[in-house]
Amino acid sequence: MMLRFSLVLLLAVPVAACGKSEGDVRVATKQVPFDPPNPVGPGPQKKDESKEKAMPQGTMPQGTMPLDPWRKVTDAELADELAETHRRAKAEGKRVLLDFVAQWCVDCREVVRVLALPPASEELDKHYVYLPINVGKWDRAEALREKFNVKAIATLVVLTADGDWVAQTTLEPISGHEPLSPEKLAAWLRTPGTAATPGTAAAAEPTAP
Repeated sequence: MMLRFSLVLLLAVPVAACGKSEGDVRVATKQVPFDPPNPVGPGPQKKDESKEKAMPQGTMPQGTMPLDPWRKVTDAELADELAETHRRAKAEGKRVLLDFVAQWCVDCREVVRVLALPPASEELDKHYVYLPINVGKWDRAEALREKFNVKAIATLVVLTADGDWVAQTTLEPISGHEPLSPEKLAAWLRTPGTAATPGTAAAAEPTAP
């Protein structure tokens, strides 16, 4: 008598609140196929379609973003980026938008995705210089997190070009079960601190430097 066995593998995917670190999400490395040179001399170049494909899901949002939100930089590099952000804001007559995020945070990934869609992306491009700040496993950007009382993410902080605080909000579109649309995020960006934004947790004003 032949016995047949079937094995079912169940994958459990934990979802953590964005106020706590559960480690960075691993992203598969993009593989680029090897294309050896033509031994008979130059000819029509083979089109590398792999370069035109979107980056792996979870690394960059669809749409155009000025910087990779998930990049990892040192405190010194972040300080240089912040200085350059303020310099650009002054030159272009814009405000600064800081976006405190981490790749393991489902709310952060959703906010970044929505921010890259019109009309939110149009409002961002027109009125702001954008600087995403990856907090890692709550072990990065400590000085800025303390300055702006960032206790949970995703947190957006609006500053003037000179660095004065304007407004901030902590968005929880996934963990707070309050969907965030590009239209509603655009409305908040137009009048930060006054327009109602879904999935918003109260944020305290920053501490004095």
